Amino acid sequence: MDKEKYIPLLPLPKGKTFKTNELSVDDLIESGLYQPNGKYFIKSSSERSDKHKAFNVFNADTNTFWECDNVSNPDYNILNTSYSEYKQSPYNKGSPSAYRGGGNKTNYWVTKVGTRQIEVPGEWIQIQLPYKIYLTSYLVMTPTFINNNNFPVNFMIAGSLDGESWDLVNQHQLKGNQIPQRIPEKMFYVSPLKQYNFFRFIVMKMNDKTATVKISNLKLFGSTQQFSNTSSSNKETFVNLNRCLEYKEKPKQGKTIKPYSKNVFATMYSNLFSSKEGLENKYKDKYDYFDEYSSTKCNNEKTKLVIENQLIPIAEKAKNQEGEMAQIVRNYNELDGDLNKHYEISTKMSKDRKYNYDKEYDLNDPIKNKDEVRKEDVRKMAELSSQTLFLGGLATFTLILGVIMIKNSD
Repeated sequence: MDKEKYIPLLPLPKGKTFKTNELSVDDLIESGLYQPNGKYFIKSSSERSDKHKAFNVFNADTNTFWECDNVSNPDYNILNTSYSEYKQSPYNKGSPSAYRGGGNKTNYWVTKVGTRQIEVPGEWIQIQLPYKIYLTSYLVMTPTFINNNNFPVNFMIAGSLDGESWDLVNQHQLKGNQIPQRIPEKMFYVSPLKQYNFFRFIVMKMNDKTATVKISNLKLFGSTQQFSNTSSSNKETFVNLNRCLEYKEKPKQGKTIKPYSKNVFATMYSNLFSSKEGLENKYKDKYDYFDEYSSTKCNNEKTKLVIENQLIPIAEKAKNQEGEMAQIVRNYNELDGDLNKHYEISTKMSKDRKYNYDKEYDLNDPIKNKDEVRKEDVRKMAELSSQTLFLGGLATFTLILGVIMIKNSD
C-alpha cells in the first residue's frame, strides 16, 4: 500500500479547527473518492462542562480535552442537557474501573452493536464525516496524568452509515505494559471490512481508580481502498464482541443476569485471533507500515501462525481430554467391579438363613421365605414330638414286659 493511500482524516488539514460540535468545510483539496468538503457533526454521550466539549478531541491542540460528566458537577445545567444529573461516578474506580453509568436510566449509556444488537456499555464520542471511508488506524491520546494513569483499557470503535445501526470496527483490551505509561498516547491499526461515515469511540473500562473518561485527541486515518493492515508493533489482546462483555452484569427484577455469550465451540477460533487484524497484527511487526509484501509469503506466515497458535493447542487439548476420558472409563470399570462384589456378598448372606461367621456359604442352598421356614420348623418339631412319644411308648412297653417277666420267674 502506497503512503498516499493512508489519509489523515482528523484533525483536519490546513489548520482547520472545530469551535463547536458542527463545522462546514468547502476549501479542502479533494482527490478521487476522498471528498472532505461538507458538514461534520460531533456528538458525545455526556460532557463535563463547556470547556470539555466533544469537539476538542478532533483538534490538534493537546491542551484541551473532552471529559464525560461526573457526580457533584457544579457545571451541570438541566436546561442544556438531555440526561439527568449524575448521582455517582460513571466508572466504579475499581481495578480496572468498569462502566456503571451515572446512577439513572437516562445517564446509563449503551450502544447496540452488530446483527445481534449486543448492548455495549460505556461513555462514547462520535463524529459524522461528509464522506465514507475505510478506517485504517487511529491514535488515542489522554491528558498527561500526575497520579493515576487515566488511559482507557477496554474500548472499541464502531462504524455506521446512519448513526443508528452500528458495526464493530475494532476493539482492544489492554493489560500490563500494553497500557501507555509516560506518554499517554497509542496508535491502533485496523484491517477495514467496510466503509463508514459515522465512527463512535466507546469506553467500557478505564484504568485503575479512574472515575471518568478524558480524551485529548482521537486522530483518525483512512483509505479509499480496502486492504489488510499489517503494521504496528502493538500486541494487545484482541477479543470478540461477546467476550468484551464477559464481566458485565445487568440487574433485572432483583436478579443478576449475565449477558449473552456464545458456547466454547462457537468462539474457540476467535478467542486467540478474533478478527482479521488479530492474526495480521501477529505478523505485522516484521514489516514496515508502508512496505509492500508478497501475498504468498504473508499467507505462509499466517498459516504458520494459525497452526502454531491455534491448531496445535486445540490438538493438545483434545489429547488431554481423551486421556481424561480413558481415566473416567477405568474408574467406571473399577466401580462396576466393586458393585458386583458387593452384590455377590449380599446374595450369599441372603441365601443362608442361619448365617454365622464360622460357616462357609452354600450357594446351592435354595432361598426360602418366612412361611417356608416356619412350616419346616413346625414339621421338625412334630417329628421331634413323634420321636419323643415313640421312645416314651417303647420305654413303657419295655417296663411292663420286664414286670411280667419278673412275676413269671417267681
